[in-house]
Amino acid sequence: QWLFYSMTPFALINLAAVALAPADARALSARQLAGSAITRRSAGVGLTAAVLGAAVLPQSAFAGTADIGALGARAKELRALVHLAGSDAASDVSRGLESTLDPLQKAMLASAKQGSDAYTQAQLMQGHLLELRQALKNGDFAVYVSKSTKATYPGGKVERELEEVSETFDDYVKLVGGPAVPTWGGTYSDPNHPRGYRDIAVSADGMMTIKGRDEPDGPLWTLTARVTGTQAKIDFSPKGGPKDLLATLGNGKIIFPDGNAWTRQ
Repeated sequence: QWLFYSMTPFALINLAAVALAPADARALSARQLAGSAITRRSAGVGLTAAVLGAAVLPQSAFAGTADIGALGARAKELRALVHLAGSDAASDVSRGLESTLDPLQKAMLASAKQGSDAYTQAQLMQGHLLELRQALKNGDFAVYVSKSTKATYPGGKVERELEEVSETFDDYVKLVGGPAVPTWGGTYSDPNHPRGYRDIAVSADGMMTIKGRDEPDGPLWTLTARVTGTQAKIDFSPKGGPKDLLATLGNGKIIFPDGNAWTRQ
């Protein structure tokens, strides 16, 4: 089992974490990432679980860990912000490591039963954060194409590592039986403009930025909104619409009063 981990540098970092613990770039939308069913982590994590055992925590293990859910949601929003803003989000990532990502990893580790698959995910998170720090130090925000999955990341290797963090958190939540964590960030489709897209990111202060096109070759527009939990008031005036249109987040969709809904891709 240990020999398997020596096969790739990424796997070596994951092994160290286990052993030591007691993407015009904007035209490259996240919908391209969603089209790839294979991720770098999916090739190795399955074997990790098999090697370290198939213990799964009971559903009650997630009780009382609301902070983990909130931190995980912020980690996902941080990835969406880098996807949208690239190097302009460098300071957000730096602050997020201290205020969100490190506390998230520690909370996951403290809440999981030692030796369980959930505990393994918390250990793997440590490796992802090491890689994220290195990518941030190197300023790796240039458009990056994954060698293993061929997916394109407008936010570079920093975005790629934040995706790893988000996916590891999702796996942890599933293992401990926690509820799905609602997040705004991501790429959405609008049935009124099926050939276009809407890329959304939310900053730490609750300000939402929406960038999109109604047609592939159409003009790029930007909207802003103020987010409060699962509701947001979006300023559609740049597109000739109302200034404070209420939108509600639910089940992977952003729902508007007229019944229209944007669906996360």
